Amino acid sequence: MGAVTLGGFLGRRVDLNVHSLLAGFDSPVCLGFEADALGDGWQGDYRRRGAADTDLHKWLEAACCALAGAHGELGTAIDHVAETILAAQAPAGFIHTHRSREAGLDPRARNELYVAGHLFEAAVAHHRATGEDALLDAARRWADYLHEHFAAGHP
Repeated sequence: MGAVTLGGFLGRRVDLNVHSLLAGFDSPVCLGFEADALGDGWQGDYRRRGAADTDLHKWLEAACCALAGAHGELGTAIDHVAETILAAQAPAGFIHTHRSREAGLDPRARNELYVAGHLFEAAVAHHRATGEDALLDAARRWADYLHEHFAAGHP
């Protein structure tokens, strides 16, 4: 992604989008995920959605795509979000703040694959934008976790 330089109309739009991405960094999406990831618990209605983590994953993917333009403040925000996601991962690989790290997959819900898929996309974008492997490795551990549980008969 870093090999592409945008100018003109599209380049100006990407640069303007960085302001929106930074505003999103201070939104309930990021703040709620961080509260849940650190065990502080989110108290608003927003976190009641079972797939709310995907909003953060989508933000991270978009921010990583915009990072190709090398925006310093955005890079700091991306690093913070990536570190928060890494902190939210259970030792076995599970990453989903709607459920406790110990509880694991919800046998009544089917949103773990949706949540995981958006993290996988964000992890690939993060790797491409930064060259770092930590989030990509976390996504692999979560994929292994899901494979293990579905192969063992998780409904």
